[in-house]
Amino acid sequence: MEYAAHTKQEHRMNGICPYFTRFPLRFPLDRIKSARPGQWLLDPFCGGGAALFAARLRGMGAVGIDANRAAAIVARAKLSRATPDAVISIAARILADTEPGPPPSGLFWRRAYTPETLEALCQCRAHFAHNTHNSPEESVLHALLLGMLHGPTRPDAPRYFSNHLPADFAPQPDNALAFWTQARRQPPRRNVLDMIQMRARYLLTKQPAAAPGAVYEADSRNITRTTQHPLFDWVITSPPYYGLNSYACDQWLRNWLAGGPPFPENDARGQISQQSAESYIADLAQTWRACAAACRPGARFVARIGNIPNITSPPAVELLKQSLRRAAIGWRIQTCRATRITAPRPATCPDFQPPAPWPENEIELYARFEP
Repeated sequence: MEYAAHTKQEHRMNGICPYFTRFPLRFPLDRIKSARPGQWLLDPFCGGGAALFAARLRGMGAVGIDANRAAAIVARAKLSRATPDAVISIAARILADTEPGPPPSGLFWRRAYTPETLEALCQCRAHFAHNTHNSPEESVLHALLLGMLHGPTRPDAPRYFSNHLPADFAPQPDNALAFWTQARRQPPRRNVLDMIQMRARYLLTKQPAAAPGAVYEADSRNITRTTQHPLFDWVITSPPYYGLNSYACDQWLRNWLAGGPPFPENDARGQISQQSAESYIADLAQTWRACAAACRPGARFVARIGNIPNITSPPAVELLKQSLRRAAIGWRIQTCRATRITAPRPATCPDFQPPAPWPENEIELYARFEP
């Protein structure tokens, strides 16, 4: 199935939730052009699930793993098929019948959302806290809400519930308050159900066929192959870049809606160590050993990685090569290819400083599993 055969509308669901560290859909989609329906793909650092969605477009099964709860929710939705009407119906029922939990307190929350909007969000949060085994429709709704939780204000086409914020990461509360005060910004009035309805119809009217798969909120260093999934034929991923360790903190608002605390939290549980280049290499090696145990001989491996400016260490691709060699289990490096030298990504919201410099000298490394 060729990339050009997919219409832009079929790709819309990949944009269900902006994510600061996501790679473009064309990266995994182009790399698996030679994949056959029935093959399986693994992404041990799945983030927002672009590789999983690419596998779905190719008719493959896919499994994603991520330690960040918000990422796992978004990625899970990329494998789920749901009609707009079904998603809207569940949202209407939640907002009509669910008792909201107590709203978060503090000036940030009063300036970020109107009381009515915050109450609706608390209703949704309470619903998903008590429904851990979600249907495909609920999985899609959960990701839809995360994607609409915060972003730039556009009076002509409201898409986000919050006062003016970036769409792909949540800044520190003090930074947001300082900007809102200086710019005299007040939280916008939003009809939550109407906005869910508009967004669901935009994203879900045309979708690719359903494909088997799952997403696990877990530590990628401890992947265990279960009887639920066949051996994997592809590993397509982008591991954490050395020097960029703010993944959980950058998504703190979404993690709140997913049941987390109402404040930024530097929680490194389940994440690859950033204490030193040596510990980073050792943790990645542990992940590649775990991946190998779940792959069939001949499985293909493609990883994209780049350098974070001002970080003192060997080039990122050298750290990745060392980790594959340290795994000592059969990953044979074939080649590396530069994908982007210096091309800063346009800011989704230039009023706020991004959480990290945009990576440079990004490289794709290709390997095969030859035990």
